[in-house]
Amino acid sequence: MPGKGSINMMKRAIIFQNAEKEGPGILSDILQERGWKQRIVHLYQGTPIPDNWEAFGLAIMMGGPMNVHDETVYPFLKKEKVFIREAATRGLPLLGICLGGQLIASALGAGVYRGPVKEIGWSRVWLTPEGRRDPLLACFPSDFVVFQWHEDTMHLPEGAMHLITSERYHNQAFRLGEWIYAFQFHLEVTQTIIENWLCDGNIELLSSKRTSPSERILSEASLYLNKLHTLCQNFFCSFLERIEEMPLPSLV
Repeated sequence: MPGKGSINMMKRAIIFQNAEKEGPGILSDILQERGWKQRIVHLYQGTPIPDNWEAFGLAIMMGGPMNVHDETVYPFLKKEKVFIREAATRGLPLLGICLGGQLIASALGAGVYRGPVKEIGWSRVWLTPEGRRDPLLACFPSDFVVFQWHEDTMHLPEGAMHLITSERYHNQAFRLGEWIYAFQFHLEVTQTIIENWLCDGNIELLSSKRTSPSERILSEASLYLNKLHTLCQNFFCSFLERIEEMPLPSLV
């Protein structure tokens, strides 16, 4: 196991932000509480992926309104997928949220495609048998409510463990190996993030054919958001703790 100095070196997270209003939310708060330094790379602004990314102990890929195939409009997506492949090969822990999870799936050889319906707002998901055995999800209830905002979905990369499912979207989360987790839904959202998305996504909300979608989603936030934060805290703190205890040579 690494000494104290090595652990401190590893407590650095690089966060790839693909859209202006799709930041890390409470993930950033948890990193700060645990003494992690964090660097947000604003890919949508043209910020390049740093050459020294191997100096980080964790990479997080956030969401975005685009899909993984929009490389012509968003050239950074191609570079992000190249990074994911290289980072996975070198054993760097990865976490993907929504588009970020789809990017991990795509970069590692799985298909990403249009789903049956737009999934916007709060919806119930449940652990698969593999999810109930997962070391970081075993403390989760068998079913729980999460926040969704997506239209695409993903197949699982070869060898991945299927962790979470739902009625409309089969693949809601997977783990590949010990150190790669991908979620279709949003663990990171805050009240402010939800309000911003609702404000910006009015046309998309109307096309989803929900009844009074904004009001309903905001009302349900008062029921579900704190519980979602607890789940995020439990998962992410456990993930970070395992990374902090990793032998440093496994990252190089």
